[in-house]
Amino acid sequence: MRDVYQVFDEGFQRLARVDETGFRGCFRLAADLTRIATYSDFKQGVLVTEVLEGIFGQIGPLFEKYEIPEDEEKKIGDMISRAVHSLSSVYKDDSS
Repeated sequence: MRDVYQVFDEGFQRLARVDETGFRGCFRLAADLTRIATYSDFKQGVLVTEVLEGIFGQIGPLFEKYEIPEDEEKKIGDMISRAVHSLSSVYKDDSS
């Protein structure tokens, strides 16, 4: 059985590939990670994934509602990907 860190590592790798996963897919994945963290009583994971859930939950509908140029969508996806990489180390901090 995999531990929660392995599940989160795989999830963050997938979230960082926004261009492949899509904003809707990233939202669902973040929600699943939040659920796993909650069931595992993994407080750092809950905090980080709830933030990501909020981000993807707001961005996804905007891209569906408005016609955003493809180059702008790519720029935003790249920014989010870099942010996810930065957040991927935060949930491993056991200091809280």
